[in-house]
This record gives sequence, C-alpha cells and structure tokens, in this order.
Amino acid sequence: CNEEGEHRDRMAETIYDIAEKTGHIFPSVPQRLFEISMHALRPDDEWIYREVSANAIVYEVKKCEIYDKLCETAGEKEAKKMPCWNFCRCLSDEIYGKTGLRVKVSMEKSLAEDHRCVVRADCYS
Repeated sequence: CNEEGEHRDRMAETIYDIAEKTGHIFPSVPQRLFEISMHALRPDDEWIYREVSANAIVYEVKKCEIYDKLCETAGEKEAKKMPCWNFCRCLSDEIYGKTGLRVKVSMEKSLAEDHRCVVRADCYS
C-alpha cells in the first residue's frame, strides 16, 4: 500500500512500514489518509475519534464547515437533508477503495437530528 507516494513524513514511513510487515492496513493507513483529507479540506471542523480498533473507526463531528455553509446558503431545511453526508461517505469510499479494504461506512447520528454526526466504518477485510 503506497497511497502517499513519495510525499511521506517520518510518521507515514512508520505507519506504512508496520502495515507492510504485519499485513494489517486497517486501521492505521486509512486513519492517516482520513486525517490528511479532513485537515486539508475542512480545517475548521471540530471532530474526534470515538473508536479506532482492528475492526472499526468511528468519529464524531460536532462542527462541520460543509453543513454550516449549506445552512447559510441553501437554508436549514435543505441542510437538514444532509447532502454533506455524501462528502464524508465518498471520501471514506475512496480511501478504503484505494487501500483495497472492504469497509461498510454508515452514519449513526447526524447534525440535523442529533447536533453531531457520528460516522462508523466497519472493516471486513
């Protein structure tokens, strides 16, 4: 698995080296790629991991730039339909697809209903 190409820092080298030696890509490689994506694209979001294990990654988003912008531009009624969920799901699908992992991604809670999103990724590979 070499998703970052030649643009790796020391932490990335360690993560990929351990994944190669152990044969266990999940959760460390997708977790790293997810963090890079979230920080690069949505630096002002407020999120935290609720679980990182050999079987699942679960994170909670309390403040989402995309959801906030939807409320501002399209109105709260449209934002509550959670079209921003497509971003999170597609980002996850891309990361897991590139790493060759079979992962089911689901939203357990939403900003519209619960004032926070909780996204769960269960690995089956």
